[in-house]
Amino acid sequence: MLKKAIIILMCLSFTCITAFAGDIPEGIMSGNQKALFIGKLTNKNSEIYTITPLTIMMGSIKQKEIKVSKFEKYYGTSDIPKNGDVLVAVLLEEGKIDNLWIFKATSSDYKTLKLKSEKHNMVKRYEKYINKGKYFEAQKRINEKTKEQIATEYIIDKGIDDYMKEVHPVSNLEKYQVYRMKDEMNIDYYFNKNVERSDIANSKNVTTELLIWKRGMVIHGPYPSKLYSLDDWDKVNYRVYIGDRKIIEQNIDKKKSLILKKEYFEDTDIELPSRIINTPETKTFEKKLKREYWWSMKDVVFEKSFKGNVLFVKLKTKRKYKEHEIQDIKKLIEEDLAVNLEQASMKIYGMNMDYLGIVLQLYEKNSKYYEETYHNGENKKYWFSEYWGNYKYFDYSEK
Repeated sequence: MLKKAIIILMCLSFTCITAFAGDIPEGIMSGNQKALFIGKLTNKNSEIYTITPLTIMMGSIKQKEIKVSKFEKYYGTSDIPKNGDVLVAVLLEEGKIDNLWIFKATSSDYKTLKLKSEKHNMVKRYEKYINKGKYFEAQKRINEKTKEQIATEYIIDKGIDDYMKEVHPVSNLEKYQVYRMKDEMNIDYYFNKNVERSDIANSKNVTTELLIWKRGMVIHGPYPSKLYSLDDWDKVNYRVYIGDRKIIEQNIDKKKSLILKKEYFEDTDIELPSRIINTPETKTFEKKLKREYWWSMKDVVFEKSFKGNVLFVKLKTKRKYKEHEIQDIKKLIEEDLAVNLEQASMKIYGMNMDYLGIVLQLYEKNSKYYEETYHNGENKKYWFSEYWGNYKYFDYSEK
């Protein structure tokens, strides 16, 4: 019992500032696109389609009409686009929409519209966010942040540099910046493509100790004197970029004893060497999958989330699997992979803690068409469609 308590305490220390991730519905809220909008297809010729924007949920579109390259069909259906269709689309840049994420909708009213698509959980989340006005709220937050940037205070402190060299070494770092906006302290890390998992783990440790716990070494070692001369702050925002792509974001409210905010983001649509894992359990499961689905499966990739206790099983398929095929794979995960991972964890820790969440992701032509998560706890095992990054995997009431 004491061993379990110690391990759980360690987990709290390492996961209090875990990674944020991302799937498409949640990633759109970051506002990296030019606009998210509801529109009507008003004219189509052989190569160019004309769309009239009706409701702008995020970003801005100044033109009354936008012209884009033709797209063959909508996401999740075989419907051929035709004049008069109401659609929901992401405008990436002038004259270019995301052809892999465009939906036919039942109406132009964001509160009641339904997306005409296979109702995988990713689509269900997207529809729910639209209906509840979550993208309007996300844009409002972005606008408020933009206004606050005028009052941004950048902090240059040699003590922080030294902390990343002597206490928690962070390598492969192109640059970092610490800045304050009102009662929020922000730290952004920009890594190169050679970043290792230990670099990201140490960047979390630096953030936790200096910005959350404020535990700089006063007597021995570096001390961020300029940082600690400031009035205290209520919130900490931690971000990790590889190149110019945001991979992780985490918001921590210090007033709530490090309880995390709802949103949690980790970009899982990009494969990173620092996330790839190969264990005896995953290798055996990969062989079994490829043997049973050799005619329809291109590749299997296993990645370990920067959150720590979540495993991604990415299946790259030659076609979209049907529901009964997906159910068979889910059953295989339950009866094979999940069991073997739990047994391996029990041998090491005396409890199941390594992979409490197993996220099944299916891709066709680099486009994700299915995602669901298996909760692999000691006492509770079930599939759920909520966004995996916001889920509480440890149930301390049962320990």
